[in-house]
Amino acid sequence: MGLNHDFLLLDRDRDGEWEELRFIHDPRAIHLHDDFVRYMQDTLAWIPTTNPGQGPHHGLCMWGPTLIEAEGAGVAERVFGGWAELLAAGPPRLVLTGGFSWAAEGDAPPVGERVTQLEGGYDRLEFDRDGVVGVLRQLAGWCRQVRSGAGRLYLYHGGV
Repeated sequence: MGLNHDFLLLDRDRDGEWEELRFIHDPRAIHLHDDFVRYMQDTLAWIPTTNPGQGPHHGLCMWGPTLIEAEGAGVAERVFGGWAELLAAGPPRLVLTGGFSWAAEGDAPPVGERVTQLEGGYDRLEFDRDGVVGVLRQLAGWCRQVRSGAGRLYLYHGGV
């Protein structure tokens, strides 16, 4: 479990336009864990998107909604599909290097004591390859539909 980003393929005719809070926890959504989305962050920044509260954007809003519409769907399809193909070559249990974290050496000090020694290291991220690859392929397929949907379809992303 943990923090997940939700993705939904939406149809303006059936689902309407994006509205604040409407698609949060929608049962149709597929999910990517926040750690994995952060792992992909540099390449996600290539995707032209819309931040409903601010207008044109690039990449995904980590803590709010983002829309991938026809303009960005081709790039998004290639990014998600590229990650899927790359990771499909990996072992069944993907072990990836996450962000750098600092931690106090040993147990946490008693309240009021100062920490003088810190240890740091990269987080170890572990994911089921087939689950992640399946979601990425689904996202690439949805982006392909958005690209060919004549403006009727869009991909909704809900950040954590």
